[in-house]
Amino acid sequence: MSEYAGHTNLVEGHPGLGVRVLTCALGAGSQKCLEVTWSESGRILAKVKARPEFVGPDADAVSIVMGVQCAGSGEEEGGTQRVVLDRTPCHFGGSRVWFLCPRCSCRVAFLYLVDDLFLCRHCHGLVYVSTTLPRLERLARRIARMRATLGDFRPADAFGLDPIPARPHGMHRATYERLTDHLLRAEMEYHDSVRGWIRRLLDAS
Repeated sequence: MSEYAGHTNLVEGHPGLGVRVLTCALGAGSQKCLEVTWSESGRILAKVKARPEFVGPDADAVSIVMGVQCAGSGEEEGGTQRVVLDRTPCHFGGSRVWFLCPRCSCRVAFLYLVDDLFLCRHCHGLVYVSTTLPRLERLARRIARMRATLGDFRPADAFGLDPIPARPHGMHRATYERLTDHLLRAEMEYHDSVRGWIRRLLDAS
Protein backbone atom coordinates (compact mmCIF):
# COMPACT_ATOMS: atom_id res chain seq x y z
CA MET A 1 0.00 0.00 0.00
CA SER A 2 2.89 2.39 0.73
CA GLU A 3 3.67 2.95 -2.98
CA TYR A 4 0.26 4.53 -3.48
CA ALA A 5 -0.36 6.00 -0.03
CA GLY A 6 -1.62 9.54 -0.39
CA HIS A 7 -3.34 8.90 -3.73
CA THR A 8 -6.84 9.77 -2.56
CA ASN A 9 -8.73 8.28 -5.51
CA LEU A 10 -6.87 4.95 -5.77
CA VAL A 11 -7.95 1.68 -4.18
CA GLU A 12 -4.30 0.85 -3.58
CA GLY A 13 -3.84 4.04 -1.54
CA HIS A 14 -6.28 3.10 1.24
CA PRO A 15 -6.53 0.30 3.84
CA GLY A 16 -8.81 -2.47 2.62
CA LEU A 17 -10.53 -5.16 4.69
CA GLY A 18 -11.34 -8.42 2.89
CA VAL A 19 -14.30 -10.52 3.99
CA ARG A 20 -12.53 -13.78 3.01
CA VAL A 21 -9.58 -13.06 5.30
CA LEU A 22 -11.98 -12.06 8.04
CA THR A 23 -14.15 -15.19 7.89
CA CYS A 24 -11.17 -17.55 7.52
CA ALA A 25 -9.40 -16.01 10.51
CA LEU A 26 -12.45 -15.90 12.76
CA GLY A 27 -13.86 -19.29 11.78
CA ALA A 28 -17.35 -20.64 12.31
CA GLY A 29 -18.75 -19.82 15.71
CA SER A 30 -15.60 -18.06 16.84
CA GLN A 31 -15.96 -15.27 19.37
CA LYS A 32 -12.38 -14.05 19.06
CA CYS A 33 -11.36 -10.65 17.75
CA LEU A 34 -9.29 -10.22 14.58
CA GLU A 35 -6.81 -7.34 14.52
CA VAL A 36 -5.52 -5.92 11.22
CA THR A 37 -2.84 -3.21 10.97
CA TRP A 38 -1.74 -1.09 8.00
CA SER A 39 1.60 0.70 8.11
CA GLU A 40 3.94 2.72 5.92
CA SER A 41 7.70 3.01 6.49
CA GLY A 42 7.28 1.62 10.01
CA ARG A 43 4.54 4.11 10.91
CA ILE A 44 1.09 2.71 11.72
CA LEU A 45 -1.53 4.35 9.51
CA ALA A 46 -4.55 2.57 10.93
CA LYS A 47 -5.58 -0.60 12.69
CA VAL A 48 -8.91 -2.22 13.28
CA LYS A 49 -10.32 -4.93 15.50
CA ALA A 50 -13.17 -6.92 14.00
CA ARG A 51 -15.45 -8.96 16.25
CA PRO A 52 -18.28 -11.17 14.90
CA GLU A 53 -21.87 -10.75 16.09
CA PHE A 54 -24.10 -13.82 16.21
CA VAL A 55 -27.87 -14.23 16.03
CA GLY A 56 -27.85 -17.86 14.87
CA PRO A 57 -24.99 -20.33 14.41
CA ASP A 58 -23.29 -18.06 11.84
CA ALA A 59 -22.13 -14.49 12.24
CA ASP A 60 -24.56 -12.02 10.68
CA ALA A 61 -22.45 -8.89 11.25
CA VAL A 62 -19.06 -7.68 12.43
CA SER A 63 -18.25 -4.79 14.72
CA ILE A 64 -15.16 -2.99 13.44
CA VAL A 65 -13.33 -0.92 16.05
CA MET A 66 -11.03 1.53 14.28
CA GLY A 67 -7.88 3.14 15.61
CA VAL A 68 -5.97 5.83 13.73
CA GLN A 69 -2.56 6.69 15.11
CA CYS A 70 -2.29 10.34 16.18
CA ALA A 71 0.90 12.13 15.12
CA GLY A 72 3.35 12.59 17.98
CA SER A 73 1.18 11.41 20.84
CA GLY A 74 1.16 7.72 19.97
CA GLU A 75 -2.48 7.61 21.06
CA GLU A 76 -5.28 6.29 18.91
CA GLU A 77 -8.55 7.82 17.91
CA GLY A 78 -11.42 6.34 15.97
CA GLY A 79 -14.85 4.85 16.36
CA THR A 80 -16.86 1.68 15.95
CA GLN A 81 -18.68 0.72 12.78
CA ARG A 82 -21.11 -2.17 12.41
CA VAL A 83 -21.08 -3.96 9.04
CA VAL A 84 -23.76 -6.49 8.11
CA LEU A 85 -22.77 -9.79 6.48
CA ASP A 86 -24.71 -11.63 3.79
CA ARG A 87 -24.42 -15.16 2.40
CA THR A 88 -25.04 -16.69 -1.00
CA PRO A 89 -25.23 -20.46 -1.59
CA CYS A 90 -22.37 -22.21 -3.41
CA HIS A 91 -23.02 -24.75 -6.17
CA PHE A 92 -21.44 -27.64 -4.25
CA GLY A 93 -22.86 -26.82 -0.84
CA GLY A 94 -21.98 -24.32 1.84
CA SER A 95 -22.20 -20.58 1.41
CA ARG A 96 -20.05 -17.60 0.49
CA VAL A 97 -19.86 -14.63 2.83
CA TRP A 98 -20.05 -11.00 1.71
CA PHE A 99 -19.97 -7.58 3.29
CA LEU A 100 -23.04 -5.43 2.71
CA CYS A 101 -21.73 -1.96 2.03
CA PRO A 102 -23.05 0.29 4.83
CA ARG A 103 -24.03 2.97 2.29
CA CYS A 104 -25.32 1.24 -0.86
CA SER A 105 -26.05 -2.25 0.61
CA CYS A 106 -24.31 -3.98 -2.32
CA ARG A 107 -22.55 -7.31 -1.71
CA VAL A 108 -18.80 -6.74 -1.82
CA ALA A 109 -15.70 -8.72 -0.85
CA PHE A 110 -13.70 -5.64 0.22
CA LEU A 111 -14.39 -2.47 2.17
CA TYR A 112 -11.98 0.47 2.17
CA LEU A 113 -11.21 2.88 4.97
CA VAL A 114 -11.49 6.57 4.04
CA ASP A 115 -12.09 9.31 6.61
CA ASP A 116 -12.71 6.73 9.38
CA LEU A 117 -15.48 5.00 7.43
CA PHE A 118 -15.45 1.58 5.74
CA LEU A 119 -17.42 1.60 2.46
CA CYS A 120 -17.12 -0.15 -0.91
CA ARG A 121 -14.83 1.38 -3.50
CA HIS A 122 -17.75 2.69 -5.56
CA CYS A 123 -19.20 4.68 -2.66
CA HIS A 124 -15.75 6.10 -1.88
CA GLY A 125 -15.19 6.90 -5.57
CA LEU A 126 -12.00 4.79 -5.72
CA VAL A 127 -10.48 3.28 -8.87
CA TYR A 128 -7.76 0.67 -9.38
CA VAL A 129 -4.35 1.97 -10.38
CA SER A 130 -4.47 -0.24 -13.50
CA THR A 131 -7.38 1.82 -14.89
CA THR A 132 -5.18 4.93 -14.87
CA LEU A 133 -2.40 3.31 -16.94
CA PRO A 134 -1.97 3.71 -20.71
CA ARG A 135 -3.60 1.00 -22.80
CA LEU A 136 -0.31 -0.66 -23.82
CA GLU A 137 0.86 -0.91 -20.21
CA ARG A 138 -2.46 -2.43 -19.12
CA LEU A 139 -2.18 -5.04 -21.88
CA ALA A 140 1.45 -5.78 -20.97
CA ARG A 141 0.54 -6.31 -17.32
CA ARG A 142 -2.34 -8.59 -18.26
CA ILE A 143 -0.05 -10.69 -20.49
CA ALA A 144 2.53 -10.89 -17.69
CA ARG A 145 -0.14 -12.19 -15.28
CA MET A 146 -1.25 -14.81 -17.82
CA ARG A 147 2.33 -15.93 -18.44
CA ALA A 148 2.96 -16.13 -14.68
CA THR A 149 0.04 -18.57 -14.44
CA LEU A 150 1.94 -20.72 -16.94
CA GLY A 151 5.23 -20.46 -15.04
CA ASP A 152 6.83 -17.49 -16.84
CA PHE A 153 7.45 -14.96 -14.04
CA ARG A 154 9.34 -12.27 -15.95
CA PRO A 155 8.15 -8.67 -15.58
CA ALA A 156 5.72 -7.13 -18.06
CA ASP A 157 8.45 -5.42 -20.11
CA ALA A 158 10.66 -8.51 -20.51
CA PHE A 159 8.80 -10.39 -23.22
CA GLY A 160 8.40 -9.82 -26.95
CA LEU A 161 7.50 -12.46 -29.51
CA ASP A 162 8.30 -15.26 -27.09
CA PRO A 163 6.94 -18.79 -27.50
CA ILE A 164 4.07 -19.92 -25.33
CA PRO A 165 5.37 -21.54 -22.09
CA ALA A 166 5.11 -25.31 -21.86
CA ARG A 167 2.25 -26.81 -19.88
CA PRO A 168 3.13 -26.69 -16.16
CA HIS A 169 3.34 -30.00 -14.34
CA GLY A 170 -0.04 -30.94 -12.89
CA MET A 171 -2.13 -28.53 -15.00
CA HIS A 172 -5.02 -30.15 -16.87
CA ARG A 173 -4.67 -30.04 -20.64
CA ALA A 174 -8.05 -28.36 -21.09
CA THR A 175 -7.05 -25.64 -18.61
CA TYR A 176 -3.73 -25.14 -20.38
CA GLU A 177 -5.41 -24.85 -23.79
CA ARG A 178 -7.93 -22.34 -22.44
CA LEU A 179 -5.20 -20.20 -20.83
CA THR A 180 -2.96 -20.28 -23.91
CA ASP A 181 -5.90 -19.27 -26.11
CA HIS A 182 -6.53 -16.23 -23.88
CA LEU A 183 -2.80 -15.46 -23.87
CA LEU A 184 -2.52 -15.60 -27.67
CA ARG A 185 -5.52 -13.29 -28.06
CA ALA A 186 -4.07 -10.81 -25.56
CA GLU A 187 -0.65 -10.84 -27.25
CA MET A 188 -2.23 -10.31 -30.67
CA GLU A 189 -4.15 -7.35 -29.27
CA TYR A 190 -0.94 -5.99 -27.72
CA HIS A 191 1.09 -6.23 -30.95
CA ASP A 192 -1.78 -4.75 -33.00
CA SER A 193 -1.81 -1.80 -30.58
CA VAL A 194 1.97 -1.40 -30.89
CA ARG A 195 1.73 -1.37 -34.70
CA GLY A 196 -1.06 1.22 -34.51
CA TRP A 197 1.02 3.37 -32.17
CA ILE A 198 4.02 3.20 -34.55
CA ARG A 199 1.83 4.14 -37.54
CA ARG A 200 0.52 7.19 -35.67
CA LEU A 201 4.08 8.25 -34.86
CA LEU A 202 5.13 7.93 -38.52
CA ASP A 203 2.07 9.80 -39.74
CA ALA A 204 2.78 12.63 -37.33
CA SER A 205 6.46 12.95 -38.32
